Amino acid sequence: MPVPGRPDRIYPLTLAELAFIIIFLILVLTGGMMVKGKGGDREALPAGPPPALSAPGDDPDRILSALVRKAEGQRLRQRIEDLEARLSALEEVKQRLPENPEPAAAELASALVFKRALERAAGEPIPPGREAELAAAYAEARRARPGGPDGVAQLARENRDLRAQLAWRESQAASRGGRDFPPCWVDGVTGKPQYLFAIEIRPRGLGIAPAWPAERDQDAAQLPGVAELAGAGVLPLAQFRARVAPLDAHSRRHHCRHYVRLINRVTDLATFNRQRYAVEEFFYKYEPR
Repeated sequence: MPVPGRPDRIYPLTLAELAFIIIFLILVLTGGMMVKGKGGDREALPAGPPPALSAPGDDPDRILSALVRKAEGQRLRQRIEDLEARLSALEEVKQRLPENPEPAAAELASALVFKRALERAAGEPIPPGREAELAAAYAEARRARPGGPDGVAQLARENRDLRAQLAWRESQAASRGGRDFPPCWVDGVTGKPQYLFAIEIRPRGLGIAPAWPAERDQDAAQLPGVAELAGAGVLPLAQFRARVAPLDAHSRRHHCRHYVRLINRVTDLATFNRQRYAVEEFFYKYEPR
């Protein structure tokens, strides 16, 4: 029934209104499809935690114990591998060792004794790594100077004297003075020359007496003609020159000169000079005033 005052027909929609309605309907349909899809996904997923972690009837303590046993097993496996590697290395060492280790142990003990003997003879420790070099030097010394440990000890004394002579030369060079040859014997503490003889100038010749320190007794005994000179009494100049010539040659071979104390017992100047010059041919002298 028509309403009074109101038209009985629907006015046509504009194009804009029609497009808006179509877009709205498309959005509604799209949203409904998305909601339905999510609901299906939720239905596909099982509820609760994964069965691997909490399957029905599983005990958490049992799961934790299994994990601990697995970790312990891995550590034990690594330790076994390390032990096997060590055993392999020990087996290689064992194969290299002789079947009877006693001779090798005896040789090692002998080498240690030999090293200690060399160190005592040299008066200083052998630096690590130089054992073979010093052993070769010892063998060479044995060939050149028979006598076993005594020969080594003599070489050690000569080495000590050479060091003292080098120190003396350096001190003389620093003072811009000195003689042509270093002293054959030098005190290792004071750096001063050590004297071989005390020689007195007398009217009938030269009187010779020992003047070396007690520490040089063995060295003096090995010098040519020293024992005879020390007990010869007063020697005329000709005999003096003949007897000290071997000693002088020995010192020159070693590029050194021995020192003596020269004491004057004469009043004649000509006698004094003649005998003093004879002493100076073979020795360096010190004249006490």
